[in-house]
Amino acid sequence: MATPDEKQILSIMDKEGGECTLGLLMKRMGLRRDYLKSILESMGHRDLIDFFRNGKCRIAGGGWRALGKSPRFTGGDQWWSKYTQEKPGRDVYADYVQEQKEKKE
Repeated sequence: MATPDEKQILSIMDKEGGECTLGLLMKRMGLRRDYLKSILESMGHRDLIDFFRNGKCRIAGGGWRALGKSPRFTGGDQWWSKYTQEKPGRDVYADYVQEQKEKKE
C-alpha cells in the first residue's frame, strides 16, 4: 500500500509519461533531495518504481497497480515484448541480438 506522498510521486510520474527525474520530483513536491531520495529508494525496494543511480526513475508494475491502472511497458522495455509473445520460454535477448546482427549485414 502506497502512502499519500508515494501516491503523489506516482501520479506526477504518470503525468510525465511514466518516468521522470529526481530534480523534477523535487520541484513538484517541494521536498529536500535527501528526503525524497529516501522515499524513492523505499518505493524501489517495494517494486513501486525502478530508481536508477543517475537520478531517473520510472513506474514499475506495483506502482501502476497502486495507481489503479494496469501495468504497462515504458521506454526500453518494449524491445523484448514482441519476442516473449512470439516465442514464450526462449532466450529473448539472444533472439534480439541475433536479429540486430542480421539487420547490420
